[in-house]
Amino acid sequence: MRICPKCKKEKESSNFWKTCSYCKECQKEHWRNRMEKNKQAYSDRRKDLWFENKARKCPNCQIKFIGKKRLYCSSQCCFLYQIIKNENGCWEWQGLLNVGGYGYFTDYSIGKRCLAHRYSYKIYRGEITNNLHVCHKCDNPKCCAPDHLFLGTDKENMQDCKDKGRTAKGDKVARKGEDNKNSKFTNEIVLDIRKMCEEGYKDRQIAEKHNCSVYQINAVRHRRSWKHI
Repeated sequence: MRICPKCKKEKESSNFWKTCSYCKECQKEHWRNRMEKNKQAYSDRRKDLWFENKARKCPNCQIKFIGKKRLYCSSQCCFLYQIIKNENGCWEWQGLLNVGGYGYFTDYSIGKRCLAHRYSYKIYRGEITNNLHVCHKCDNPKCCAPDHLFLGTDKENMQDCKDKGRTAKGDKVARKGEDNKNSKFTNEIVLDIRKMCEEGYKDRQIAEKHNCSVYQINAVRHRRSWKHI
């Protein structure tokens, strides 16, 4: 028989641990109270260990962070890391582009993809209300510079597009060929392409010479584009 110094009761030796003076019940209660007392300390320690082993470094700000399937610590770092500021004031997007040539990326705050120029306007200029369009003064789809962006309705956006000669219809239809600022070719290049087509060159050979796509050469060959030459 032994007396437990905590509960002051006499108990059988089988009720005691070999390396503890307390009985088994008192010892369990002692460790339970100790764990509850140090619960926050253990939690902080586990977080520190997790951070040391699982944290990754943000490529933009070099700050360590924890996040699944994330390369950057925040959406703003993701945005800033993928732009290049040119001398003309444009912030050109270097990341993914959609069919229209506009940059896009995943906004971590909402968990959805968003257009880079709309995100730039939102964080530097303010909220975009009433589903307005974010238009470019510089007419560069890749540009995300806040100073080059302005809000406009669908009608204002289309009118701006017409004024810059980027539509197939409107007041500036006369801008054909090399007069159109979106043109990839000049009149001389188109004439050279037509000459090479007559000489029997393949579209791929012509495309390699003029550093363009096969589809553009094919369109010129079959007169789907540059019909006026």
